[in-house]
Amino acid sequence: YGMDRLPQHRKLFGQHLFTTYMATVPIGIISAVAEAVQRPELIMPIIAGIGQVDSAEPSHAMWALGRLIQADDSLRAVFDTGIHGAIAKIRGLDSVTARSFLTEFDKFLYEFGSRGPNEWESRSPSWETHPELALSAIDRMRLAGDEQNPADQYEARATERAEATATLLGLVEPDPEMHGQLAAAIASTTAWLPGRERTKTNNIRLIHEMRMALREIGRRMVEAGAFREVEDFGFVKHDEYPAFLKDPMSLADVVQERRAAYDELCALVPPFVFVESPPSPETWERRGDSSAAKLNAGDTIQGLAGCTGVAEGTARVVLDSHDPSALEPGDILIAPITDPSWTPLFVPSAAVVVDVGAPLSHAIIVSRELGIPCVISATGATATIPDGARVRVDGSTGIVTVLSLGAAS
Repeated sequence: YGMDRLPQHRKLFGQHLFTTYMATVPIGIISAVAEAVQRPELIMPIIAGIGQVDSAEPSHAMWALGRLIQADDSLRAVFDTGIHGAIAKIRGLDSVTARSFLTEFDKFLYEFGSRGPNEWESRSPSWETHPELALSAIDRMRLAGDEQNPADQYEARATERAEATATLLGLVEPDPEMHGQLAAAIASTTAWLPGRERTKTNNIRLIHEMRMALREIGRRMVEAGAFREVEDFGFVKHDEYPAFLKDPMSLADVVQERRAAYDELCALVPPFVFVESPPSPETWERRGDSSAAKLNAGDTIQGLAGCTGVAEGTARVVLDSHDPSALEPGDILIAPITDPSWTPLFVPSAAVVVDVGAPLSHAIIVSRELGIPCVISATGATATIPDGARVRVDGSTGIVTVLSLGAAS
């Protein structure tokens, strides 16, 4: 029932941890050299535009699907009325482009169907299990102008990478030892950074195989009355499964108790940082009850530089990649944290700001490939930046400034 793949997952996860560590080594060398010659602004261009970044790859396929929609009046009319039932409507169209869209979308789901929100968690939906999630992202991307083509953005980043590399290597050329070490570090980024992405993809695809098997169990248990929802398979412990499969109703009440406890925890905001043991959930704030004061015009929030550049636009606070319908081309995406399910939303966005992030986190990796200003670890951004406000994002300093409050604020 999918759980026999756990030993393989442990092996693949070990490879991912090793590759993640190794990816930090060349970045550390590049950073140290750039700081030593007082050219820290060269660091980020050198580790961008590498290509073969699995987290960014779906955006290229989604872009092509979005262009198909824009090129066909009947397809555009379908998406203009919303994504609900879109595939069934497209199947009813007598159009070469519509048939091409369906063929390409099937290819997309085959290649990238394992991706989705919280993709490490088997209970979470994926683009294959919930295709409307992918259609929502494609719908936002199809509104972007041709100048935001991710392939063109990658080419621009690759050119900047080559120029920054030549500059930094030139500055240390008088020191053969440093020059050699730097050259080796820069060359190794083209292996370790994409390698880190690939080892993650290997894990995600294996988890998806387990997900599909477990969802089938969940479907059958719903039919049998043992589960209320397909995803209830996640509330049965590994060692309980053999007995549970023989007598599903034996755990029916326990599963619902666990679901109720899970739903209650989901309604709370866990502490972002804690020392030793976390505080009791009874002390956690409930979602939606945040006491954080909204920023006013002229206020700033300080995060960490993610990808260089400055952009201004309307702040659009999106808490869930399931529903990105409020995001328009040129908006500033304000998100709690991102994973590959958010990648398509980067393309039409002028900049990205996230509450949580790190030097090798998804938000930074994708924004660097697409050349979008990015600020990470802007703690409290989604709670304090007013939705609809006009903001400026400086990806070099990590400062987000509220310029003016919108009507919705």
